[in-house]
Amino acid sequence: MSDSRALNQCHGSCSAPHLIGSDNQFVNTMRQLLVLRHVPHETLGILDPLLAAASITFQDVDFSQQPTAHPSLENHCGLVLMGGPMNVDETKKYPHLSFEVAVIAEAIQREIPVLGICLGAQLIAKALGARVYPNKVKEIGWYDLTPTKHADDDPLF
Repeated sequence: MSDSRALNQCHGSCSAPHLIGSDNQFVNTMRQLLVLRHVPHETLGILDPLLAAASITFQDVDFSQQPTAHPSLENHCGLVLMGGPMNVDETKKYPHLSFEVAVIAEAIQREIPVLGICLGAQLIAKALGARVYPNKVKEIGWYDLTPTKHADDDPLF
C-alpha cells in the first residue's frame, strides 16, 4: 500500500513542480521521501504533520502488507526507516531486511539523507558495518540525548 502526498513547495533537496511553456502548464518533477515501514501501527506519527507543514511529500511502503516490495531510491530525496518488533538479523523470516540494508547503503553512498527510528536506526547501523545486538534493558519511547563535542561543528545540530 503506497501513500503519496501531493504538496507544492520546495524544501531541502526535494524539488517542486516546474513551470513550462507559454500555456503555464506544470510538469511535476517533485521528488519525495521514501518511508519504509515494517508493521501497520509504526507510522510516521508526529512526523506526518511536520512533513505536510513543510510541504514534503512521501511514498509509504509497508513491508507487512508488501513483503516482496523493492522500492527504488530514484526520484526520492530522503529515506526514512520506521520501527518494528523484529531484529536486523531475522532476514530468513523477514527477507526485506536484507533489501533495506542494501537500500540504506546505496542512500548513504549517494549522500541521500537517511533517518532511522528504532529498528530503522539498527538497520542503518548494520548497513554501516556496526554490530547490532540486544540491549539488556528494553527501550521504548523517547529518551534524553546529550550531543558530543563533535556535534558542535555539525551543521545539522
